[in-house]
Amino acid sequence: MSSPKSRTQLADEALARYYKQHNRPYLDNDGNGKFQNWVEDNGFDTDGIEEEFNVDADESTLGDVDNDFPCVKGKELSTEDIIAILKRCWTDPNAFTNEVPPLQVTADHWNFPDHGKKNGQAINKDIEETKEIYKDQCPTIFDQGMETDQAIMKLLAVGRRLNEPYLCFLADMYSRDRLKAGPDETLTTTDWALKNKHCLELKTIKPSSGGGSGKGPFTQTVSAVGSFFHRIVPKLMLNPQSEIVDSLEATAKYIAASVDFVCTIAKQPQLTCPFQVDTCIAFNKAQDCSKMAMQGIDDDDDDEDDGKGNDGDTFSSEFYDCFGNVKDRLNKEGCKNYATEINNDVSKDSVRGARMFMDTYGKFKAQALSTKYKGKAYNDYPRKHRFCSLIDRRDKDSKKGKSTSNDEIIFFEPPENCNKIPDEEDGHMPLWFFDSSRTCIIPNEGYENGKHLKDIDKMASSKSGKNNEEKALSEPITSSTPCKGAIMVLSFHVEADNLIRCYMYLNGQISRFMPDDIIKVLPRFFDKKFGNNAKFPKSKIAQELVERMKPQLRDIKFEAFYSE
Repeated sequence: MSSPKSRTQLADEALARYYKQHNRPYLDNDGNGKFQNWVEDNGFDTDGIEEEFNVDADESTLGDVDNDFPCVKGKELSTEDIIAILKRCWTDPNAFTNEVPPLQVTADHWNFPDHGKKNGQAINKDIEETKEIYKDQCPTIFDQGMETDQAIMKLLAVGRRLNEPYLCFLADMYSRDRLKAGPDETLTTTDWALKNKHCLELKTIKPSSGGGSGKGPFTQTVSAVGSFFHRIVPKLMLNPQSEIVDSLEATAKYIAASVDFVCTIAKQPQLTCPFQVDTCIAFNKAQDCSKMAMQGIDDDDDDEDDGKGNDGDTFSSEFYDCFGNVKDRLNKEGCKNYATEINNDVSKDSVRGARMFMDTYGKFKAQALSTKYKGKAYNDYPRKHRFCSLIDRRDKDSKKGKSTSNDEIIFFEPPENCNKIPDEEDGHMPLWFFDSSRTCIIPNEGYENGKHLKDIDKMASSKSGKNNEEKALSEPITSSTPCKGAIMVLSFHVEADNLIRCYMYLNGQISRFMPDDIIKVLPRFFDKKFGNNAKFPKSKIAQELVERMKPQLRDIKFEAFYSE
């Protein structure tokens, strides 16, 4: 059995892949790589290499790895740029694997000719077609305000020309940069764009007179990213008004198991992509921490974030359960489901937990879905479908349909109005995934595949005379439902096994999820006095979970766009 490769060898191989992408030779006549030669010439060991990454760029010898380092898009790289590439190779053995070129956006993608006038207003074919497609595929989020939002419609039309989720990429990039800035720094969309390389490049594109408001790409992009977090889903507030009273470690292990499960499904031999999975965790309790949040209010732009989810539920000291009997709700609405108890030993072991996900999903498909899907439709499932899972960590309670104090996992199909990815000539639009989650995850009794949502009088009468808890239970749970702070949703938008976009919803608010969020973001949303929550972020198991998820949760197109 061969010995494992050293970090130097792995970094050398990663840098070789980078050179190959730029059509540049990397090995010398003896077959040795440039990074390996640099290490040996300087007599560095692992600690010595680490020190070179930690000193200022002008003091580091890393810039000497190659005096003719491959440039990017014809632009010569600075020493800082070269060190950043080398650091990526050093920290990620999979760097530049299955890479794609960064998304190139040009004037041809932005400038649309007008095709006439209607009521004195210019008509643009690209934008009108985009409106019709989104109106058809995204009925929940596509309201009149979104239809008349010129900036967001222009960005969506540009995305169609690119055949990429361009607006999502921009919103995700802002979301990640905002997290990097931290909760104590304000980062408005304008401030972000003024520092963002891609947005600054848009300033060089001269706007045409057609296809929108006439404003330039930079201005429209700033406006559209702001609209994304106002019209589609609110951005995650980093100073939350409630905190989850539960184990951060157990939650992180379930997240890692969910990532492992989704990646396993995506890599199956049969064609399973695209598909969507919404993984929810129902917590037993959350508590008000608004006084602490007020000490560092997270108000970093004017996108009308007000501490509310989209259903208008405000946080207060009164806590009540918003889930009720989930299995009963699913069964009464005809949603196929399969539930099983999670052994406590399994829930503590993230690897066994991942197998538990796969085993339970297999039974869900064999025992529940086999009565609905036949032949090719059954064999291809979940291709072009959306399904959900719920990890129920609530206490034992017969009223909640919970007969055990152990955790329970339920796999289920959401209602028919939001469980199939559109199979149309133009394909599915990127915002469909957000629309489906906001339409319904867990239906209420009487949901009737969304029919009751169109009957305002019926909705009003269903809430009449009820207290807050009864009102909550009479409504569907969606991605915008705060559930008094006692829910987390991980929404996986899976286009391919290396194109997996994952989003985390807390309190009805969103952030693009990355593995190290379990260390850098989640602790802010958990009671630090509960169990080992205060110590977990710096623990060995936390870092192991992060490293385990990194090679699984890949979105190579966004990675290329973000790291450009």
